[in-house]
Amino acid sequence: MLTGGLVGPILDRPGKAAALARFAAAGLGVAFNAKPVVRSAADTAVNVPYLDAILYLLGISRDDIEAADAADGMPTPAPPVR
Repeated sequence: MLTGGLVGPILDRPGKAAALARFAAAGLGVAFNAKPVVRSAADTAVNVPYLDAILYLLGISRDDIEAADAADGMPTPAPPVR
């Protein structure tokens, strides 16, 4: 049922900037499928079509990801066998 009420604070531009600062990964700049000029300015680059590859740079294992997905009721599909 929609009530029109709000849950939690409204995030304006400064609020979003503060949230991003709290969630930032120790200042690691990652160029994700970026153009050469952006890749050259970043700390590291990820050139695969899967954004979750960045999680491994942050030390989050596949087991951690699968456990979090399972806890959310969304099992992680198995990687393709080659």
